[in-house]
Amino acid sequence: MAAVLLAVTTQAGAQNAPETKNEVAFSIGVLSTSNWGDVFEDALTAIFGAEYENEEFFGPVSVEYFHHFTNVVSAGAIAVYGQSTKDVLQHGEKTGEMKNTYVSLMPAAKFGWLNRPKVGLYSKVGAGATLRHEKSDRYSEDEEDDSDSAVHFNFQISLIGVEIGGSAVRGFAELGFGEQGTILGGVRYRF
Repeated sequence: MAAVLLAVTTQAGAQNAPETKNEVAFSIGVLSTSNWGDVFEDALTAIFGAEYENEEFFGPVSVEYFHHFTNVVSAGAIAVYGQSTKDVLQHGEKTGEMKNTYVSLMPAAKFGWLNRPKVGLYSKVGAGATLRHEKSDRYSEDEEDDSDSAVHFNFQISLIGVEIGGSAVRGFAELGFGEQGTILGGVRYRF
């Protein structure tokens, strides 16, 4: 079914070749899967007595590249960076700091539903991997600093994206779920 859909959309889009073949986008989002994972991990470790305070999350910040095969179908890749920091407490006293860094790379596809000179609507899907690096700095001489890295599956599904602007530069906003965020916005350059 997916192959038939791709063939039909490719054939339909081939009749209207895109003016520009490539695009690069920069965006920032909120509530990424890594951010959700940190919140869930904090709640789970709190059951065992861990306490955290002053948690901050930077990003996710993304860079995308897509090549337009037609006005409908594009393929490319998404790179995402995010970081969280928090204070570690024990019995109400600050005993250290924890920093998590997330770097993701995901091959992706984009499907244009409306392609007008000043406005466009689209959906996007990507799946790949995230490298998570966790570093703990302990203040106590009894405890050692700790560092750990792991790779895990990650994704982005943007159900609806809206872009507004000219033929070369457009601002955009997306609503979905994944490593780029639940809500994200940025600027796109087509060439």
